[in-house]
Amino acid sequence: MSDSTKRKPGSASFVDLTRLLDSGVLTLFTVLLSCTFLFMFGELLRLLNNAEFLNNDLVKRGMNRLFPFRVFF
Repeated sequence: MSDSTKRKPGSASFVDLTRLLDSGVLTLFTVLLSCTFLFMFGELLRLLNNAEFLNNDLVKRGMNRLFPFRVFF
């Protein structure tokens, strides 16, 4: 190891504060992405709720298996 990378025995390690901006941007991106997926999932459920092809019993059973948290379609 070179002299610039060696630590003194009594020195404390510090956190690189420039990484806080990276983590903040990544957190914001992740939150926006999850909000987008939740919104689109809600729109899909609303579309399926108004769809005419759900009159078929086979389709209703399939949708109830895909989305078990709904009581019925």
